[in-house]
Amino acid sequence: MEEPTLYSQTTALGEAMRCYRNMDMPGIDLLVDGVEYNTAKQASSVFRQMGHRGTMCEIYGVTHWYFTFEGHKGCGDWQAALGITFRVHHLAWLSMAGEGKRDYPASINYQSLWYKEYGYVEDHFARVGVAMTRGKAVTRVGVIHPIESYWLCFGPDRSGDEAGSRDRAFSDLTNWLLHGLIDFDFISESLLPTQVSKNQAGKKLRVGYCEYEVIIVPNLRTIRSSTLKVLQAFSKAGGHVIIAGSSPELIDATVSSEKPTIKHSINVFWSQQNILCALNEYRDLRVIGDTGSSVKSLLYQMREDGEERFVFICNKDRDSPVTTKIELEGHWDISIMDTFNGEESPVPSHVESGWTQLQYKFEGCASLLMRLISRTSQSNKEVLPLIKTSEKTPLLEPKVTFTGVELSEPNVLMLDYASYKLNPDEHWSDSTEVLKIDNIIRDRLRLPRKGAAFR
Repeated sequence: MEEPTLYSQTTALGEAMRCYRNMDMPGIDLLVDGVEYNTAKQASSVFRQMGHRGTMCEIYGVTHWYFTFEGHKGCGDWQAALGITFRVHHLAWLSMAGEGKRDYPASINYQSLWYKEYGYVEDHFARVGVAMTRGKAVTRVGVIHPIESYWLCFGPDRSGDEAGSRDRAFSDLTNWLLHGLIDFDFISESLLPTQVSKNQAGKKLRVGYCEYEVIIVPNLRTIRSSTLKVLQAFSKAGGHVIIAGSSPELIDATVSSEKPTIKHSINVFWSQQNILCALNEYRDLRVIGDTGSSVKSLLYQMREDGEERFVFICNKDRDSPVTTKIELEGHWDISIMDTFNGEESPVPSHVESGWTQLQYKFEGCASLLMRLISRTSQSNKEVLPLIKTSEKTPLLEPKVTFTGVELSEPNVLMLDYASYKLNPDEHWSDSTEVLKIDNIIRDRLRLPRKGAAFR
């Protein structure tokens, strides 16, 4: 639970990624309805490179009783787009007796009124999970993880400014790439020597089971000699290396007689626009909004399984719909896979300048799962126009007559506030929350509080 920042990793375990190397299924733990892109990306990068089937996450902890199905879906969707394929639910209660009833999140069990309907959420993720574990991820970009450069500024004297800027840059780059719809994997310098083949050939860098066409070196202060050697050979063979921001000054954290240079690499200024422009040729997906600009609220993952590809896109904005034109590199026949009812439907599309295009409207918190098959001469090449729908709700006369209510379970009377007294001659107290009453009475009787049992 200390994976999201360079600071938290350094203080707790040094580096998160090397801890996943011997795990069959790396796992993370995310509390509340929060977002930790780097936490998910670090774990999923290792599982991709190791050739494992997926990554797990303990999810929905501390989301409270009022967390909706929309929240359950939205929280799981962005993780699915980043490679989390197995959700460990927090939690199902055996009992909510005593102070347990004041814990949260809501129990995904009979204590919650909606538990019999929860299959609606689970069926969605089961279908997404099947597609997102097929074949291998289509990831053309690798990013050298900057943790070891952070270590050099982790100290007590005059290091706060550099440490803070490096952590911000770590977060910024991940956000720029993911919301710029450039999927990528982190590359751990500590794991790299065991992941690369000594006989690299061609313009792709093979790291375990993954192949990258371009490597980003992000604002590193130091670079390992082993990493430098791999990148130099990769660049010499025709691979692309992008130095984003400042170039490394040190080799193995020491001053070297030779400057750590990579011939034929390109240097770009540290900014979202410059970095994304340098990566344009490595795109597999573009999504344009109805205003003609790129949509910033989407995340995606693409999988390749033989001759097919599966693409999952989710709208992280739970409130705002967005009308889009989706463009996929290549010539494809496209079908939409409905993750709620299991149906699959072909959709018309057309190819322009080597990109397959279709129109789609993402509602708030919506997601889209597509199957891509190489286009044939018989494919439908027409674009299906969007159906305009009214934003107004029609006023209709009610056609249902109320006749009565049938309960699905016995009704209960909730006792959460009460008045109390210990002795018959005492006055009744004001209305007080029942757990506070319990503490007050135990204090007066010199008994230990229930909440102190684990202290």
